[in-house]
Amino acid sequence: MNEKMISELFDTIQKIFSRINSHPVYNQIIFNKEYRHRSYKLLILVLTGYLENQTQANATYIFSSAQINSIALSFFMAMGVHQQWSSLQLMGMDDPIQSMDEINVLSLIDLIRLFIEKYDKQFIISTHDYSFYQ
Repeated sequence: MNEKMISELFDTIQKIFSRINSHPVYNQIIFNKEYRHRSYKLLILVLTGYLENQTQANATYIFSSAQINSIALSFFMAMGVHQQWSSLQLMGMDDPIQSMDEINVLSLIDLIRLFIEKYDKQFIISTHDYSFYQ
């Protein structure tokens, strides 16, 4: 991937994350790469939305597992929008709502509806949550 593709992907990730994130303070994400232990590592940083006093923190240190899952889901869905190697307009997810609270689940449902309408994507979702199935 070149820098333009990465920038477009990360812009999409931010847009998706802002729709499904429920953290009351940290509502933006940025990405940095760092060279450690003979390879590059992707650092996920979260920012407060307050421009005059913006605070940055490492997401893995302050987010719950459900909030980390929302970042991972944002990555996955953004990659699905930008993929060009297959003509299938399909996204498969294995229990994406595990450890999500009701607010995040509802946000995800709204986001899936948006993807179906805007990007003409089809979703296959497996879950153990009967209420999500209904």
